[in-house]
Amino acid sequence: MQCKRLTIFLLIAMVLLCPFDFLSAAYNDFQATSDITVNISDLDINLTIKGGANVESMTVNSGNISITLQANSAITIESADKKKMTASGFTNSSLVCTNTDVSKMILTAADTSETGTITPYAEVYCVTQTTGNTNTGSGGGGGGGWVAPTVITPSDASISIQSSAVETAVESVELTLGATNATEMMISNSASFAGASWEIYGTTKTWSLGTGLGKKTVYAKFKSSTGNESPVVSDDIMLLPAKAVQAITASAGGKVGLSDNLVAVEVPASAVAKNTNITITPTSVFTAPTGKTKNVGTQVYEFKAEADGAGVKTFSKDLTLTFKYTADDIKGLSEKTLAVYYWDEALAKWVKVGGTVDATTKMVTAKVNHFTLFALFGEEGVVGGELVKLKCDSTNKSICTAVYYIGNDGKRYIFPTEKTFYTWYTDFSGVKEISATELAAYKIGGNITYRPGVKMVKITTDPKVYVITKGGILREIASETVAKALFGATWNKQVDDLPDPFFINYTIGKKVGAASEYVLDTEKAASVSVNVDKGL
Repeated sequence: MQCKRLTIFLLIAMVLLCPFDFLSAAYNDFQATSDITVNISDLDINLTIKGGANVESMTVNSGNISITLQANSAITIESADKKKMTASGFTNSSLVCTNTDVSKMILTAADTSETGTITPYAEVYCVTQTTGNTNTGSGGGGGGGWVAPTVITPSDASISIQSSAVETAVESVELTLGATNATEMMISNSASFAGASWEIYGTTKTWSLGTGLGKKTVYAKFKSSTGNESPVVSDDIMLLPAKAVQAITASAGGKVGLSDNLVAVEVPASAVAKNTNITITPTSVFTAPTGKTKNVGTQVYEFKAEADGAGVKTFSKDLTLTFKYTADDIKGLSEKTLAVYYWDEALAKWVKVGGTVDATTKMVTAKVNHFTLFALFGEEGVVGGELVKLKCDSTNKSICTAVYYIGNDGKRYIFPTEKTFYTWYTDFSGVKEISATELAAYKIGGNITYRPGVKMVKITTDPKVYVITKGGILREIASETVAKALFGATWNKQVDDLPDPFFINYTIGKKVGAASEYVLDTEKAASVSVNVDKGL
């Protein structure tokens, strides 16, 4: 008879009548009393579930089989075409070749049920052996038959960028690759290899580091002829701006800068006696500053001047240096401490020049009268969006528990109650401890209101219940029906009482007459931080 695709309800009844060809099916709580054939459609591979298997559930997918085995049970899955199979999720599994010319996956569950997947592959696992012993994966002997092929794994994998250079000024670089027994390789700028694909193995390759300056990492892995992969290897390099070279005249002076004037120098007229070539070269190889002083970005800059083949170190007039930066460049640094430094070769240390910080244009300007190695540094400190508290000691235990939010305006904002804090944060793990002097440098900007979309509030002397919207605006809920639609059946347990003195931190807005007029997730998304909520 010709067997059609059957549902689970017909499986038990029909299993004795014919071998089934299931292209895609799901089964629950059955014992295979005879062999069942299933088809993995992506590879058009037929696998046989051998009779006697006790299965809680089994789903045949387009690329694998998902199985839950009953406790203390076993299952055998065979490929008459000798295909390779892998198992994941099972404590005990083995793939063997048999004298009957098949590959066989054997799974056994321990004292509890186990769930996992069986994945077949197009490659043949068992190969013909005309003499010698037969390898069944668990001992064996006798004459010719089928044996598992030798497993080959690439070894000694390596990658280097630009012959292991520390830095480069170009995005397109040359990779040097190596791996013993490799036939394919995969390369990516991402550790997850997202979007990457396998290609024929080669020992060199031209590669793009991608846009954006800073540290770049390239990852590689290799595959053998048997499909085994090497561990992932990687190499780093700093991508720096291209150096700037420009001639200026003694009479007119001029300005020389890197691309987008990230770093630039302006030479006034008559600062040099002769026409001069000015060079600015970024480098990531330098002695880092000490203590809380940190570099802005990843590089420093060597300034050189040359006239008639001779170096020019000093100038008759002050030159103007400018350094641009971004918010990401100074993350973890106090913006007001940004300053230009130069490297004193005689003292072998960085010396502070100073400069003027323009937080609006994100630029620091300084005057110098000599050329050497220059850099932009800043001091580690509290930045906008961070939580701080006074560091406790024996003299301030009564006041050192208060937590403040540092706003983008440089002021500190107070959480008037612990309940207010917990609408914004789940714990106090992100709170920094600072000294009394550091805390006093931040003027108080006001109280923090509840985060919208989290709780409802009221005051003890007024029965009205409110929700909060961005900017601390209270909107009265028109009825219990609306409150229940917004916060569920336990809405009344999600109302906090505000002390009367803090009620004045809020303003009254339009009443919420229907649940559609106030969407919790939308309100929360509109106030992702105190800075956003207050418009700082």
